[in-house]
Amino acid sequence: VRQSLALSALAASPTAADSAADARLKASEVRGLLHEVLLLLGIFTLGCPKNSEMLRWRWGSHPTMLHRLCRLPFNYFCEPKLRVVLLPTLLCGCFEDATNLRILSSELSLLHLSRFLSEQMRATA
Repeated sequence: VRQSLALSALAASPTAADSAADARLKASEVRGLLHEVLLLLGIFTLGCPKNSEMLRWRWGSHPTMLHRLCRLPFNYFCEPKLRVVLLPTLLCGCFEDATNLRILSSELSLLHLSRFLSEQMRATA
């Protein structure tokens, strides 16, 4: 009986491969949640000056949300699957908001956003 219990305990204990798989799954879930929040943020700011202004709010010495968005990993500016998450949010946050556009232009090239917008317009035409 003891051998049987020991074997079932060993079989049930997580291996390093199981832990790594769990970590990848959790990272994937967190990344998916981040993408949903980014898209929601874009929708929240589009066409609403007061909501767009919130992207520039500061709390102490912490960077604004707009600065944080501009500092997301480089992949968000290069990989097509990630670009379609971040860049529309940046465009929405700067639409008809000269201050946000000025902040954004100090962080990254507006040519990059312009090209993205042109690509998207051609793809939907």
